[in-house]
Amino acid sequence: MPTSASDHPARRNWLLILGAVAALLLDAGVMTGIQDRLHRQIEEHTLADAERVLLAMEDRTVRLLETGDILLHMARRQWLHGGDLSELRTELADAAFPSSERFNVSLILTDGDGSVIFDSEKLETPAVNIKDLTYFRALRAAHEDLVVLDPTRIGRLRGIPLFRLARPMFKDGRFEGVAIFTFSPDFLEDLFRQYGLGPGANMSFLSMDRRVIARAPKLSADYLDRPLDELNLWRQMVDRDHGTYVAASGFDGVRRLNLFHRLPKYNAVVKVGIPEADILAVLSQSRQMLAAVAGGLLAALAAAGCLLFGLLGGSLRPILARDGEGRFRALFDGAQSVMLVVDPENNAIIDANQSAARFYGYEPAVLKAMRLTDINLQLDTTTLKDIGDGKRSGQNEFLFRHRLADGQTRDVEVLTGPVEVRGRRLLFSVIHDITDRRRRDADSARLTQAVDQSPLSVVITDPEGAIQYVNAAFTAASGYAAEDVLGQTPRILKTGETAAADYAAMWAELAAGNSWRGRFHNRRKDGSRYWAEAVIWPVTDDRGRIIHHFGLEDVIPEGREPEPPSEDSP
Repeated sequence: MPTSASDHPARRNWLLILGAVAALLLDAGVMTGIQDRLHRQIEEHTLADAERVLLAMEDRTVRLLETGDILLHMARRQWLHGGDLSELRTELADAAFPSSERFNVSLILTDGDGSVIFDSEKLETPAVNIKDLTYFRALRAAHEDLVVLDPTRIGRLRGIPLFRLARPMFKDGRFEGVAIFTFSPDFLEDLFRQYGLGPGANMSFLSMDRRVIARAPKLSADYLDRPLDELNLWRQMVDRDHGTYVAASGFDGVRRLNLFHRLPKYNAVVKVGIPEADILAVLSQSRQMLAAVAGGLLAALAAAGCLLFGLLGGSLRPILARDGEGRFRALFDGAQSVMLVVDPENNAIIDANQSAARFYGYEPAVLKAMRLTDINLQLDTTTLKDIGDGKRSGQNEFLFRHRLADGQTRDVEVLTGPVEVRGRRLLFSVIHDITDRRRRDADSARLTQAVDQSPLSVVITDPEGAIQYVNAAFTAASGYAAEDVLGQTPRILKTGETAAADYAAMWAELAAGNSWRGRFHNRRKDGSRYWAEAVIWPVTDDRGRIIHHFGLEDVIPEGREPEPPSEDSP
């Protein structure tokens, strides 16, 4: 009776081998599909995708600015040759904007004294003067043709948030006014939705003095003229036209991986921010999925039996493991942030990336032989175990002090969360050195305390004179509480006894970067008056641009008032 192929021992062995290989190939196909999925997930939150979004944002922003600048040149030419300025409304309507009405696009011209002489949105010329605005003063003082980008603020003509692009107008070498192009900061919203950036992500268009021009999602009006407190960005951009940095936002406190490009012509920068927690979550998910896939491969190998491993020498296993975790390994080792993987049961450091080795000063192999208690001076092992067991799901950020190989201690912020790898529950942590930041915060707190308690009145304004801070001595001298004057100008103290020429001389000194000394005759909240000796000086950023004015006043006691009066507060 003839025997079947399956009845022959040798053939049966080969069928077992072929079946096992087929099972592995099928599982490898599943693994490839999962790896592709992981690859897409990670790419969505890595530099490659963020760079594409940033390039699209830069393209839209530059096209908007270039179109606005062309309109400014046309407006100046029309004005210079005595043409009909109303024709500018047609030019504006023909410009390639998504919606002029929606984005409040307009052209405005002023004379040399800052009075508006044309507004494309109004048939009658409004009685508005802008000579006190920073960008007008800068263009008038420049004596050359240049373009200035003014950050978003509430406009005097529209009463809504707008940013401005402006150029000076000259005739026979004399300054005769300013041409202004206005646009709504909401223009980034459509692009933000188009790319489907998740919650916590953002797009920002900023001036180099750290003011917001446009942002998506947009900020409330309270943040319009508030400098962005991400000092790492500005330090990097001194010498670089593009780059990345990680920082907690000064607006919402969220730590983000940020990519930026400078726009040198407009003295501005565009950037895209992706929440660091989102990236960490994707990495954690990818590890768990890889662990599940690895478990499936092991099951397939077990089903194939020992025969396959005997014939192949177990060589498939490291190949498949290496292929499965290769992408994560490259991302982990190449990350600029310090990363550790820790066993919460015994505090053993299971893995450490190259950045961790550089930060702590140990070779990677040495780090992996250490316990977390060897570097963490404040470790609560119960807390660590609770995190690993998922009992601290609402808390994943911690502050510790870590000790380096050379004995130094550093303040660190640790973002950590549990991951499961091959059935083993571990902690994946990203560590940030915040020593310098805490030192700066402490210095700032000491300075703030000293200013708050100064016996002299302290007033800090923005470049245009809007009050941003007053101390207790100011309130005691003037009768005005901080909430009474914030956003106002020092004109609230004005008695009307000083000539405009005196104010102009003071502003000229400050605009030139010099300090000014004099006496003010101020009006209190209750209407009474008092004299004060004052000194005011400009505060500049790293590039020499004025970002604040700082004023000190010492009240002159009654009976020692000067005669006749000389100065009062602007």
